[in-house]
Amino acid sequence: GKRGASVTDLWSVDFTDAAHGWVAGGNAGKTDGVIRHTSDGGATWTTQVTTPGAVVYKVAAVDGSQAWAVGGSPVSGAGIIIHTSDGGLTWQPQYGGPSIPWLCDATFVDASTGWAVGEHGTVLRTTDGGLTWTTVTVPTHEDLTAVWFTGAANGWIVGDGAAMLHSTDGGATWTTTRADVIGPRTFAPMPSTVSRGAGALLRYRVTDAQSATATVTIKITDGYGRTVATLSLGRRATAAQHVARFVCRLPRGAY
Repeated sequence: GKRGASVTDLWSVDFTDAAHGWVAGGNAGKTDGVIRHTSDGGATWTTQVTTPGAVVYKVAAVDGSQAWAVGGSPVSGAGIIIHTSDGGLTWQPQYGGPSIPWLCDATFVDASTGWAVGEHGTVLRTTDGGLTWTTVTVPTHEDLTAVWFTGAANGWIVGDGAAMLHSTDGGATWTTTRADVIGPRTFAPMPSTVSRGAGALLRYRVTDAQSATATVTIKITDGYGRTVATLSLGRRATAAQHVARFVCRLPRGAY
């Protein structure tokens, strides 16, 4: 939704079975958060808790009783972690305050071990169900937006600036890589005039820091910026210049 609008946006959903689940979000304009729960497969939803002063960006449950939610204040940037052990009948603060940056995501391996990530390279870990949270140093200061563990050892964190962190030892150490793809970049500094049925030639270059090939789709726009044609060119080698030749099916004009 539009920032400041008088509506509640929902940013997270988690179900523990076909019937029981949570959604979470908030109103950034009013700086209010909300968690809602269903026990009938989403037919009806009940508001379990509101969080004045902070929106809730993620809810993560391990079973029908235990769940955690993280978020923060759009104004001050202070983060929060709240927890329920009774299926959401009550929610209690576990961590937060001005010294804790906004938190964007959380995941739990089991009821004891969990992770939360957020602004400025913040990574938090708990091994006691959230009673205590420890700051983990990682090799980035980018805002981190998502964390996931496939088991106790193997975990991934991603964030802004194409930040990608990986751990194979339960988060004791993290290595960094990048997952960005930039391209295709077309060399067309001036609009080209074409006519229907004429042959056309387009030079472009694909760049990608990690992959040897990339899937290329080129959009052709008119003078108003509207997409009038799309060229799906398949996989192409990166770090190389390419030429696309095609027969123009567009009316005569500049594109």
